[in-house]
Amino acid sequence: WRTSVELNGNKIENAIIDSGTNVITGPNDQVKAVLDQLDGVWVEQSPDGTYQGRYSCQNPPNLHFTVAGQTFKLSSDAINFGYAGDKCFLAMGGTLGLNDWILGSPFMELGSVIFNYDTRR
Repeated sequence: WRTSVELNGNKIENAIIDSGTNVITGPNDQVKAVLDQLDGVWVEQSPDGTYQGRYSCQNPPNLHFTVAGQTFKLSSDAINFGYAGDKCFLAMGGTLGLNDWILGSPFMELGSVIFNYDTRR
């Protein structure tokens, strides 16, 4: 399923909602732009060139989606993709060669996600 959303005010057109993906991912440069806007997030580039964020586990960043005019904040549990010491890994990262965003399980934790086959919404 595809939908248009905003992530912290950044428009994402035709995002794919995927229950089989454990993170939020998107085009590497677009993900870096969002990560750069988040207070308290250290943007790191892995050896393969992809970007991901880390943050103090005691001070998680504010990530929120706006869908159909409603704004939903991701919980600190939803954005945490593991930790090393007192640094947590953000459940969002860039993917090289990807043209679309994929909104995985952290997005789906916002509430009930209903796929309506009859009206294709």
